[in-house]
Amino acid sequence: MSSATTTGSRITSNAIMLYLRMAIAIVIGLYTSRIVLEQLGITDFGIYGVVGSIIAFTEFINSSLSNSFTRFFAYELGQSNSAKSHIFGAATIIAIIAAIAIIILGESIGLWYLKNNLNIPPTRINTASFAYHCCVGVTASRVLQIPFYSCIIAHEKISTFAYIEILNSAMRLGVALLLTYSTFDKLQSYSILIFGVTLIIYLCYVAYCIISFKECRSLKLSHNTLAQLSKFSGLDLYGTICYSSRTHGTALLLNSFFGVALNAANAIALSIQNLFNGISSNIITAFTPQIIKQYSSGNIKQMFNLALKSTRYTSYLFIIIAIPLILEMDFILHLWLGDNIPQYTSTFCQLIIITTGLAIPVNVLNSCIHATGKIRFLSLVIGSIYLLTLPLIYLCFSLGLNPNYAYISYIVIMIIVIIASILNTKHLIPEFSLTQYFWNTILPILNVTIISFFTTYIISHFIYSGIIHSITTIFIAIISSTITSLTIGLEKEERKQIYSLIVLSGKKR
Repeated sequence: MSSATTTGSRITSNAIMLYLRMAIAIVIGLYTSRIVLEQLGITDFGIYGVVGSIIAFTEFINSSLSNSFTRFFAYELGQSNSAKSHIFGAATIIAIIAAIAIIILGESIGLWYLKNNLNIPPTRINTASFAYHCCVGVTASRVLQIPFYSCIIAHEKISTFAYIEILNSAMRLGVALLLTYSTFDKLQSYSILIFGVTLIIYLCYVAYCIISFKECRSLKLSHNTLAQLSKFSGLDLYGTICYSSRTHGTALLLNSFFGVALNAANAIALSIQNLFNGISSNIITAFTPQIIKQYSSGNIKQMFNLALKSTRYTSYLFIIIAIPLILEMDFILHLWLGDNIPQYTSTFCQLIIITTGLAIPVNVLNSCIHATGKIRFLSLVIGSIYLLTLPLIYLCFSLGLNPNYAYISYIVIMIIVIIASILNTKHLIPEFSLTQYFWNTILPILNVTIISFFTTYIISHFIYSGIIHSITTIFIAIISSTITSLTIGLEKEERKQIYSLIVLSGKKR
């Protein structure tokens, strides 16, 4: 079996594993969110979302460090170098410093902001403070696990990552179920239990890496490696700050203009976003190590072949799930949350799904840009474009426009980001063909999206309204999207490869 075939088989196997993990996480996550909303109520659910947004604002550090550490690990693996232990040592030191900084900033500036600026009912301010302290602990713990998580991803041990994250989802469901038996304040109980779950997941990552990877068994420091990794992480930091500011700044603007009730709707929409990010980011995760390794070893053509496939495959999987949810969002929310649905939730969810879908080509191109190590434009310019979302939202709200314009602003800015990312990739890697990218990637995705959506939309109009209409529409959307993706979205050789890999995987089991 050729090296390219082996690589393709491994990527496909990893992608399937991550997709299964994501599917399980979606089912568990939707049910968990419903239980948590029922147990906490709209007010406490909104409080947890908005106090979490303060400290979650610092999770840009998490994203930045994860991107940086994974890039350096994968780059070294692509060159078969022995500097992995130095990278792990530098990554661990940086993660520890970042966690300490989060705790200090969170318990000073963040706590001050909570007590003096958030629109929280006076009777719940002490409980909100307790929940906030737990959120600080959760965020710091997640940062500390990044070196171990990044090492697992770079080594392409995707099944291990999937199993640990399934355990994470299952334990969060367990926490939600325990709330029904709690005799204490349920918001406080939920906060401390989620912190406990985060610590257990951290220990799982640590234990596996120490057992499996030699470079994780000791801290070997190289000042040169520490300097390079710090510089790269610092450059990436600005871009992730801007992206995180957009997400969590939106929650604060909604709170300032419309109160806690809109934060509940926004929290539900963000849950949908996180689940759909699983559809895109988890599949892209299967491709990213190989994209970086191919660039590291000088195989630019193979790197772009992987990038194009990653964009298309991820988009098609996204479309299969996104279209039925967009068309039947009210039915899905009612099935998920019952009658306790905050105003604007449905439209928020529909718009945020569209935004997440538009981000897929950007995320894949970012993997190529990270492989080059030249991320100045990506961070400074594209990051600043993301940040423009907040003044645009503020302008919309100041003009008296309704809350939906928050996520309409997201879509407008994301289109600009797509154009900037494509041009940046062409500038950094001249071998990148804009013509090939459009004809082999963008156009097939648009064709699959348009045909699948309008086929379902037209057929659904001939079906009587009610629950039968909703179920049938969802079924038609899934079938239509799947058939269109396989027949129009994929090339003949790609279909054969996918079918053969599925058959091969079935025989192995």
